[in-house]
Amino acid sequence: MNVCHPPAAAARQRGGIVGRLLWLLAAAHPFRPPQVPFGPSQVPSGPTQVPFRPIQVPFGPIQVPFGLSLSKPLARASTSSARTEGRAGVSARAPAAAAARQRGGIGLRLLWLLAAVALGLGSAWGVLRSVSGYGASAGPWRASTLAGSPDADLYTRARVALGGLLALNREETMYYVAATDSAGAPLRSRCTYRVSGVPPQARWWSVTAYAEDLFLFPNPQRRYSVNGANAPLDAQGRFALLSGPSSPPGAETLPWLPTPGDRGLFFTLRVYNPAPALAAAPGSLQAPRIEALGECK
Repeated sequence: MNVCHPPAAAARQRGGIVGRLLWLLAAAHPFRPPQVPFGPSQVPSGPTQVPFRPIQVPFGPIQVPFGLSLSKPLARASTSSARTEGRAGVSARAPAAAAARQRGGIGLRLLWLLAAVALGLGSAWGVLRSVSGYGASAGPWRASTLAGSPDADLYTRARVALGGLLALNREETMYYVAATDSAGAPLRSRCTYRVSGVPPQARWWSVTAYAEDLFLFPNPQRRYSVNGANAPLDAQGRFALLSGPSSPPGAETLPWLPTPGDRGLFFTLRVYNPAPALAAAPGSLQAPRIEALGECK
């Protein structure tokens, strides 16, 4: 009969308990051998040939398998951040772009407005400076039939205000303006002209030379017009005068109106207290002729 001593029995009992615990741990966590890249028949023997050498560990800093999976979220995060920053930049630039477009639209409208105003003023100025709007014509001379009349239109009133040439009604004074010679060529101050004809049927008359701005030609002689008091008449009762930049031949016997420079030229024939027939029909004037002397280019 075997008799067990109490210490030995206690040791055996503890050993049995530890064994059961180990068995339970092994059952809960069975042993799985590592996945060696070598096949079963290729596993080398010997401790120095264990395939788990540190240099071959697949978890190196360069070969970390989840590095790529980490880089993709990082790339997506960077792209998302860039997009967010881009949207923020666009949002910040949007008010400035809108303000720039608004300023551009206002500037364009102002340019159109200025162009329209300039076109309107230019066309109105051209009409006012032209003698083609005068009502009656006699040869190269044209006269307004509305001067001093309550029926005068805005252009006639503007001509009166601009040049002061159409100030009185035609029962008192009639104004004839010539911008071309009798051949239809535009008058130029550099050219020499002869103006001749029968004196108008009126109490007094005069012929004055004006530049294209409707101002007198400045000249040392201070000669600006010829009138019925100082214009000599020939045997046929006709008058004649000369105009040009310098004293032309014949200026010793005929009045000369200096027109220096190279500018546009207007002749104005004023007829004061015209005969009733002439006042009623301004186109019935026996128009003085305007002839260019010599070559005028």
